[in-house]
Parts: sequence; C-alpha cells; structure tokens
Amino acid sequence: MTQNYIASPVCLQHDHLMQASADGYSCAQPGCDYHYTFGDGYFELVDGNKVLKGTRRCPECHVVHMYLAERSGTNVGNVWICPNKKCPSKEENPK
Repeated sequence: MTQNYIASPVCLQHDHLMQASADGYSCAQPGCDYHYTFGDGYFELVDGNKVLKGTRRCPECHVVHMYLAERSGTNVGNVWICPNKKCPSKEENPK
C-alpha cells in the first residue's frame, strides 16, 4: 500500500499545520506534544509514552489513520483525509 502523500496535518489542539519530523509530523507550538504518524494517527507524548488522541482509521483501506486537513469552527465541515495516495477516501463531517 502506498502511503507517501500527505499535506501537513492540522494539530488537534492548536489548529496549526504540523511540521514533518523524522518519524511523522509534530506540532511546532511551544509546549505541544501532539504528533501524527500513518500507523498511530494522532497521539500525545506524555512522560515518553504515546497517548492516542482522535485516531481515525481510514474507512476505505482500513490500514492507515486519517489526518485532519481542515477544521471548521463548529466541527461541521471538518475534512479528514487518508494519507494513502491510492485511496479515494475523503470524509467530511465525521460522526
């Protein structure tokens, strides 16, 4: 499965684009420990341990975790995208 396309995910806590890091993406805001990887989805590092936050497996390929690409002010219209470039999945208004 190809997993090499991703626009920067949005941090679930700060609504800012995350930056690419050695093993995925991380929030650049000072003091924020939110990260995103294909395999884990969103997580926070707490005392060196991963605490999963808002993970959503792709409903099409069921392997990778989707990322928040765009957030609206009321969660209506949030856009979640699968990072698998061959997957047509795009989920709006998740339940």
